[in-house]
Order: sequence, then structure tokens, then C-alpha cells
Amino acid sequence: MPVQMLSGAEDDVIEATAGEQWQALARGEYRHEVLPGGHFYTPETWLTLPTRIAALNSPTEDRS
Repeated sequence: MPVQMLSGAEDDVIEATAGEQWQALARGEYRHEVLPGGHFYTPETWLTLPTRIAALNSPTEDRS
């Protein structure tokens, strides 16, 4: 199962190594995208999330 992690560039809540930790656990495709801001995304960043989430932009598959 693919894993995608989104984190904030100035996030002071999540450890800086969280991306590497998730990558080590992923058994398949892994993607880590660093977004502007901290732990909580700004309204501007929220508006871009549908274009950033890989599962929402992949060809339609039977996901049942």
C-alpha cells in the first residue's frame, strides 16, 4: 500500500525525522511532501491539498 506524508516546513510539533521514520515502515511506494507553514496548514495551503494528495489524482481503481 502506498504511503504519502504531508508535513509543514516549520512544524515544531512533529519530529524532523518523521518522514524518514514513515519511509522505513512503508512496504511500497512512499512520498513525502513538505508544505509551507507549521503544524496547522493555512487556508491557502488547505485549498491546494486536493491537488497534492496522490490518491486523489491517480486513475480510478477499484479501492474496495
